[in-house]
Amino acid sequence: GQLSASSAESVKRVLVLNSYHETYHWTDRIMAGVKSVFEPQTNVELYIDYMDTKRSSDEVHFQLLRDLYAHKYALIQFDAIVSSDDNALNFLLKYRDALFPGVPVFFCGINDFQPELIAGRQLFTGVHETYDVAGTFDLMLQIHPQTKMIVTITDNTASGHAFLNRIKRVEPQLAGRIQFKDLHDL
Repeated sequence: GQLSASSAESVKRVLVLNSYHETYHWTDRIMAGVKSVFEPQTNVELYIDYMDTKRSSDEVHFQLLRDLYAHKYALIQFDAIVSSDDNALNFLLKYRDALFPGVPVFFCGINDFQPELIAGRQLFTGVHETYDVAGTFDLMLQIHPQTKMIVTITDNTASGHAFLNRIKRVEPQLAGRIQFKDLHDL
């Protein structure tokens, strides 16, 4: 049926901006959660976009996305933005005020969240993932007390850099007990 003018005005438009691509397992699981909450709501219209940054993440890619979203969403006033993973949040930190001024951003899936990332920013909030790097290393050394070196392997993605940053912050706590070798972006 047709929406009356008053019900059309009450529809909330939510942009879901995913860092990665559809069929990427992590993104699909986040989208399943988002849809499970929003799809039963008759007054919410979802706009879902995939930034595809596992496949392309140079500065030109982000500038083209900025231009695309400026054109694609020029006539749409969003009520909220859901941001999944690091690249989408970083993109919104850089371009939200220009593209979607005043629209609240709710982020999830951030790998190496530091409060200063959003310090002084209005209408940014969310949840981040974390794990106990120091505790994991301690457990490894309890199970294998003869260990002399821990080798970490990370790639050159935003996630890879986030993991490496976490590890680097813990390494000084274990100085003298163990050597670290970081194999980054091989």
